[in-house]
Amino acid sequence: MEIKVFNTAVEVSEFVAKKLIERVKSKSNLNIGFATGRTMDAIYLNLINNVKTESLSFKDCKAFAVDEYIGLQKDSSNSFEHYLNLHVFDNLDFEKSNIFIPETSLEAIDEKCQEYELKIKNAGGIDFQLLGVGLNGHIGLNEPGSSLDSRTRIVALNSSTRNSNKALFRNESVPTVAVTMGIGTILDAKECCMVATGETKAEIVQKIINGDVNSKVPATALKQHKNSVLILDKNAAKLI
Repeated sequence: MEIKVFNTAVEVSEFVAKKLIERVKSKSNLNIGFATGRTMDAIYLNLINNVKTESLSFKDCKAFAVDEYIGLQKDSSNSFEHYLNLHVFDNLDFEKSNIFIPETSLEAIDEKCQEYELKIKNAGGIDFQLLGVGLNGHIGLNEPGSSLDSRTRIVALNSSTRNSNKALFRNESVPTVAVTMGIGTILDAKECCMVATGETKAEIVQKIINGDVNSKVPATALKQHKNSVLILDKNAAKLI
């Protein structure tokens, strides 16, 4: 796993956005795995602003959301689908038929998870996977203890994950379960780009970089990937 450190979170977001733009320029039908979360806000804003100047089209690209909560109200503004629509899809020219979000109806949920895996496979696999990292080392919503060869499935969310997201929720309780791409699913991507910024991520970044690959810190799985990069600002990298 390559490691890149920038002085500021602004520089990180600019670099990641430009990297994705370069990939779309090289392959107009790029399959992209989209993560959510506060780390991604500035990346997506930079992406949109740069695309406007580049006159770049995403109409032939396919987008796969990494995860989605289970049990939210219909059309909830707290869903990851809403987040991605607001920050990405409503601002770029993705075809709606090329946007894929994990289904969260509990009826036949295991089959729906398998279908999501099949959609990724039938598209030719994910070319460029964007990832954040949780304070406990989760990627997607693969919490500590997740198998490193896990696939898309329903997962229980740790209290630490729920607490860190509590401030983002309005008029709803933070869900206790979600659907997420598995670690094995993520590792199948041709290129993985994991991002961490801010002092709050310094401790987990230290564990990722200095520790062995292990299920207690799911993000360490990226160290096995032949084409992965961990992109940090100076604050997130302060303990390495």
